[in-house]
Amino acid sequence: MAGIRKLFLSLAVSSLLITGAASPARATTINVGGLRLHKKVSTMLEVKHQNISRQSRDYTCGAAALSTLLNYYLDDPVSEEEIIHELHKHVPREKAIERGGFTLLDLKNFAQAKGYNVTGYRMDTAFLRQVKQPVLVRINLRNYSHFVIVKGVLADRIFMADPTAGNLSMKIPQFEKIWTNGIGLIVEDPTEDRIAEGKTYALKVDDDDIIISDYKRLRQLIDNGAIRTAIYPSEWK
Repeated sequence: MAGIRKLFLSLAVSSLLITGAASPARATTINVGGLRLHKKVSTMLEVKHQNISRQSRDYTCGAAALSTLLNYYLDDPVSEEEIIHELHKHVPREKAIERGGFTLLDLKNFAQAKGYNVTGYRMDTAFLRQVKQPVLVRINLRNYSHFVIVKGVLADRIFMADPTAGNLSMKIPQFEKIWTNGIGLIVEDPTEDRIAEGKTYALKVDDDDIIISDYKRLRQLIDNGAIRTAIYPSEWK
């Protein structure tokens, strides 16, 4: 019963987002099961791209993804523009465009130069579920190489911060099909162990990342722009 009530509360909060979709963020109070619920209502655009550095150019998804990880996991306010500027010292703009963007090695070199411990692993989705921290990965969508941050795994879904599309989720088998070589980049601060110390961070998957077993209801909520976790369009086919 507690789980059902929690889901009901989540759906009620989600419905608030519909009312705020076309207006600036504001506070709203509603009654849910005898409880007074006070919730800040944000526009869908704000919610969709919450805690994400959005990419500014066609070829800079890697820089934006790394900026997202540094800002919202390690609390290091490094902008996409700063990363691009530094990477262009070693990879000219023309070369970056020609090869479709920056590489994992480029991103690793930048983070290491900032003093972080950076390790590239060949992983599987079981590891992503176990690791309990964001991982920078490369995916391939219709032959287009793209970088995203895997925020975590809940139930049968991978939750991602996408520098273009925003906060997304995808079923594990779908993700496995597009994950390039199962490679992921883990960036850690050598001066602290955030996971062991139990520190919270903005990229952590939480109750706002709603999972609903009723697929029809999930689709309805997404079509109405009600919840933060959108689904890749290919899943509706």
